Amino acid sequence: MPIDLDNKGIAAGSILFGTMAKKLVLYCFMLGMLFSGTASTMLAKSMDLMKVNGKKFRHPYFQTASMFIGYNLFFLYYKLAKRFSKTLPEARNSVAFSIPAFLDVCAASLNFIGLQLSSPSVYQMVRGFRIVVVAIYSVLFLKSKLYKHHIAGVALTVVGTTIVGISSVLYKDKTAQNPVAGFFLVLACQFFAAGVWVVEAKFLKSLKVHPMKAVAVEGASGLSYYVVILFVLYFVPCSDPDFCTNGRVEDSVEAFAQIGADGVLLALWISVILSLSLLNWTGVSINKYGTPIARATVDMCRTTLVWLITILIGWEGFFWLQALGFLFIVLGTLLYNEILVLPCFRRAVEDSESTYSLVESEVYELS
Repeated sequence: MPIDLDNKGIAAGSILFGTMAKKLVLYCFMLGMLFSGTASTMLAKSMDLMKVNGKKFRHPYFQTASMFIGYNLFFLYYKLAKRFSKTLPEARNSVAFSIPAFLDVCAASLNFIGLQLSSPSVYQMVRGFRIVVVAIYSVLFLKSKLYKHHIAGVALTVVGTTIVGISSVLYKDKTAQNPVAGFFLVLACQFFAAGVWVVEAKFLKSLKVHPMKAVAVEGASGLSYYVVILFVLYFVPCSDPDFCTNGRVEDSVEAFAQIGADGVLLALWISVILSLSLLNWTGVSINKYGTPIARATVDMCRTTLVWLITILIGWEGFFWLQALGFLFIVLGTLLYNEILVLPCFRRAVEDSESTYSLVESEVYELS
């Protein structure tokens, strides 16, 4: 029987094109996460440095609630996607994403407070510690296996984070209000944030939920939590100037008043909401198409951009000790993600194969 080479060639070409298209989509999401992540850090810090009638804008909890407002925009995006896509099924079990939303509330609160107290570059570099926590959680909850190069990457990241922390104390930048407290708050944030990544990855690959719907549900749940939190914090007395506003843990009434009185601050607030919504959606989509490790890799590139921008605009100076710490963090990330393969780890990388690769061998479709 003659073999239809033309049909087989067309089929092979279609498979190759499909694989390349899926990878291209993943890389587009990674680029979107890089841009929106860099913008969100710079814009949020700009809000912290703004003064209205001689008084700084110090409302980290209000900023956290604003983030969840941005996530709620994805109810609209999801509705539009359903209208223009005939293959987009009705999402089921999406209520499960109220669980990572609770973790996100904890992470984001520590995140915004830490950013307010520290410099943007230190804030970003310490976030690199998240890969350590992701590795631990992946073993415990996703039943993944760590090989020698993963362990080496984790160790380098821990060393690098420690050096960055020491540098932030020795060389205090003018944008850092309390570098020691900021460092430890951002560090604590990573344990919750890594939990968000791993839980999202697990849910997205076991439930038929579109990433847009996942972000929307997280936003609605997080905002519901925060309506209660802001109300309670308004009545909690506090006297520490680093953590309080007008004798309260959070004064949301003043936050609205300051935003309403300054057009630039209003524009920054809206920009932060939009950039954070894009950041979260692209991050969740990367988990759907790839792995939490791919998401961590993009975050390293984001750190580099933020660091360079803050030096160029004069917010921070260049310190060799900080650069050394960041180098350790970058090397740790490269080793962990198998981007940098040392001869002594080549066998371990071959054994792990695609388990921790940037793009998994099985790329998941958007449901």
